[in-house]
Amino acid sequence: MSSQEIQWGASSVQDRGYVLPIGDTDDPKLATANGNYHGPYSTYHAMGHVRGLMNGDPHLESIRSIKPEVRIGPFGSWVGEQIASIDPFGATATQDFPDLVEHGIRSTITIIRNRFVLDPALMKRWGIEVDDKVVKKKSPRDLPDYQRPADLVDPSVLDNEWFIAEGTHVYAEPVWHIPTLEKRLHIDKGAIAEILGNQRHVMRSLVENPDLQIMLPQIEGPMAFVFGDSNNLGQEDVPVTGRVHYKCKTSDMLNTDRCTCRPYLQQGWYQSIAAAQRNEIGIVIYNEEEGKGGGPLDKYGIYYLRGKDADKPDQYLDRTLHTYGYRDLRFYELMGDMLKYLGVTHIDTMHSQSDFKKRQLELQGIRIGNMIPLEPDLIAPGAYVEYYGKEGSGHYGDNDLCTLTRVDPNEG
Repeated sequence: MSSQEIQWGASSVQDRGYVLPIGDTDDPKLATANGNYHGPYSTYHAMGHVRGLMNGDPHLESIRSIKPEVRIGPFGSWVGEQIASIDPFGATATQDFPDLVEHGIRSTITIIRNRFVLDPALMKRWGIEVDDKVVKKKSPRDLPDYQRPADLVDPSVLDNEWFIAEGTHVYAEPVWHIPTLEKRLHIDKGAIAEILGNQRHVMRSLVENPDLQIMLPQIEGPMAFVFGDSNNLGQEDVPVTGRVHYKCKTSDMLNTDRCTCRPYLQQGWYQSIAAAQRNEIGIVIYNEEEGKGGGPLDKYGIYYLRGKDADKPDQYLDRTLHTYGYRDLRFYELMGDMLKYLGVTHIDTMHSQSDFKKRQLELQGIRIGNMIPLEPDLIAPGAYVEYYGKEGSGHYGDNDLCTLTRVDPNEG
């Protein structure tokens, strides 16, 4: 099937065709996309071949047997040009096109059930209790015999108790349909191929294969965490609580006090679980655009300059602009694609104060209800510069959401 036959987001797999990047097939005539699978990890896969770490051929039957653990869709939002940056049919690619597995086709979306350990203090804070449905209490004694730890010096660990939330975990590799993306971003036709293919030399194949209108860029894709009955996805009468979050490794993982990313992620996460316990849907979208899309290297350089020059909140966004030439490189225009994949048409309670996010989601057809501010006592002292810097730059728009007791914005 040629790339010209592909109708992106069409109503059936047969009409839509398949996504097979030219860099991952043994038969270029079958390719329908530029790039490679695995995003930035394609470099590791390539070096694995060079280093001789690929010690066997792929087990094709195992690859064909991997399928979504939870069924999602299809939804009307999969049709036409509503989704630009992921393939809504990507979760079942190896089942839909089994004969192409031997030629390199792989699924671009993985859906599994996952379990997450909860903090009892945060459970108490947001009213989450064990219900044996969404949240369960577990100990090592609950494990099958073959998984239970043996020969323990201290067997009392078998009596330890953990609080576990079960949810649906979705990862989608970025799959860009260039014509739809260019319309969404309001840029000239062919601009993406020209910039990436010629100026950056990142994906020369965009210029060499202009008939291929699909691109798999070497970036990480979005993740979604869904709590509650997945059958309620796409139901207009089921309330949705959630947060759309952008990665911040130093905060999310290491709990730095420079920003409010981790506490806001936690608030949205636990409130999404609480929503599921009310028989609603809770969703957290985790985007990989660290450092406002500029990356950790620039972000940490700005951290250094802020500390060195006693940066003030009113300089918060200007500092990045005057150093690297940009304020914010995040693709807000694409942030609704994962929600559309999940069939979400509304978020009744959104844990965010960002007017940018709200306006962009509404432009993409997703209705936003209440915007919930970060609870004041979750803001670490060093994070006030960021908080008030965003406020002063108009990041929070016209929403009078700040419930904080005002402190000296020059502190922190």
